[in-house]
Amino acid sequence: ARHHNRSVGRWLSIDTAMKDKDTSDYSAFAVLELTPEYTLQVRSVTHERLLFPELIRRIEGLATQLNRDGKLRGVVIEDKVSGTSAFQTLAAVAPAWLRPLLIAFQPSGAKEQRWRQASVWCEKGMVMLPEPGAAAAWLFDFETELFTVPAATHDDMADAFSQGIIYLENLLTAGYQSIVRRAIGNQ
Repeated sequence: ARHHNRSVGRWLSIDTAMKDKDTSDYSAFAVLELTPEYTLQVRSVTHERLLFPELIRRIEGLATQLNRDGKLRGVVIEDKVSGTSAFQTLAAVAPAWLRPLLIAFQPSGAKEQRWRQASVWCEKGMVMLPEPGAAAAWLFDFETELFTVPAATHDDMADAFSQGIIYLENLLTAGYQSIVRRAIGNQ
């Protein structure tokens, strides 16, 4: 929480459950914040079983909460199946302030490719997880899934997380290049 004021922008990345009648499917929500140094701080990655009408209300509620300081820059929803429906419904019913923040995102490649693409940014030190503890009670479940995909029972949190990173890849690239330039300049 102490870093929130240093954030230059915040994104909510959502992986929606495949179909609302399948109670075994989760919708996942990753909250990512960009620092002035162009690194991503992972604020939370959680998942819930929600029927479609609840999902729409949940997205709206989360967006409202995340935009209290006016730093929410985007709500990124995968443009496939139920994600497309969620995007279209929100575009029609969401409050006027939220509509321009809705982003239908079409990731390319299979899930495994997207996880690898996102992992590159983690390896470069551009994506930061919080310290384990009560303030990040969600972290254990998220890391358990993240470190066991594709064998994990569910992969929705890994999907929401990797989608957010890939969506913000252009900003991470700019940040990484400036770090490399500074390092070269300081030799």
